Order: sequence, then structure tokens, then C-alpha cells
Amino acid sequence: RIAVGAEAEGSPTELEVSAQGYADYALRLAARGIGPQATTQALLAEVLRPAAGAFALREQSHTAVTALDTDFVWRARGNSSGFLSTLSGAESLLRAPFWIPQEWEAVLAPRRTPLFLNQGYPLRLEQTLELELPPGSRTIALPVVRSSETAPLRFRLDWEGAGESRVRARLRLELTSGELSLAETHLFQAQARSLLEALAQGARVAGRVEDSVTQR
Repeated sequence: RIAVGAEAEGSPTELEVSAQGYADYALRLAARGIGPQATTQALLAEVLRPAAGAFALREQSHTAVTALDTDFVWRARGNSSGFLSTLSGAESLLRAPFWIPQEWEAVLAPRRTPLFLNQGYPLRLEQTLELELPPGSRTIALPVVRSSETAPLRFRLDWEGAGESRVRARLRLELTSGELSLAETHLFQAQARSLLEALAQGARVAGRVEDSVTQR
């Protein structure tokens, strides 16, 4: 849940992540590496990063690293900033602060060798945002659906109205294999650029946007 506003320290934020498979292992490994849970270093930021804005941690908790019989769950409170911008007058652009793999930042440069991502494992991320607009605000326009149906990177990003004062954004992302051929590497790079362009879009909103965003 993100209380979208203009506080000096950013927008109050609550996050919850549930992981399975290799993602479960990666987060447990990161938790072991950063040590005590009372830290300013967000555990999720060890493997993912916000596609829009930034997240500053206040407190976090997670499943015990040794509790291997349960899925790893991470919860955090903090502040987000940089995902809401003024376009003109009382109109704003509200982007969805989805989280994407940290290692993708370094893979878009021209390459002559294949990529090896996510330690060779496939990856699936599913995230939902519900943006609640305050009284007096209204949605002017939502981004069109953006998608890729071809391996190695499949994704779908869609926005929809969810009642009089809400919009909902969903991101489904799948890396079919982490060990790519050179041809697949070049295709992945093109698909990743398309995904980043899609994530840079947002809902155009008229009026003040100061209520909440729920993230799963």
C-alpha cells in the first residue's frame, strides 16, 4: 500500500512479497547476506528494483531463512518517491512502481556473447497495483495494453478501471529460460526495451492524487 502524496520524505509505503522456487532461494540467500532484519537495506532490492521511482526502507521482516518448509515471505514499510509527476496544470502522470530484476540494468548494451540470467533458471513475476484516487480526482486516460508473447521474455502490462475512484495495473512477466543463445539474447534485449517503454507509461489523472496504492 502506497499513500501517494507530496510529503518531504516521500509517500508512505507497505510492501509484501511471496516467493517460490529459485526466487525463494535467492531471497533467503540475500537475507542471510544482509544480516539482521533491522536495517536500512531493503532485502527485495538485492534482487529487484523499482521500475519507477525509488523505495526507502524504514522497517522489514521476513520468514526465517531456515524455515524451508514454508514459502519465503518478505514485508516492509518505508517511503516511495519519483513515480508521480505533474504534466500541466492539475493534470498528473501516475506510473506503476512495479519491481523488475536488478541484473537487467546491465544487459541492454550491444553484445557478442550470450546472456546468462537468473543463474540459468526461468523466472515468473506477477504483480498487481490498485490505485485509489481521492475525491475530486478522475482518470483522463489509461495506457494501452502492452505485451510480448514470444520467448524468451513474455510479458503483459494492462490497466483498467476498477470502480469510480480506482484504476488497476497488472504486470505478468516470464523469462522462459535464463540461459540464452546469442540469437535469443538479441531478441531478449529488444523485448526488455519494449517492457521498459511500457513501464514508463502511466495513467493521466486530473486533480490531486493523494490516496493509496495497494501492491501485491
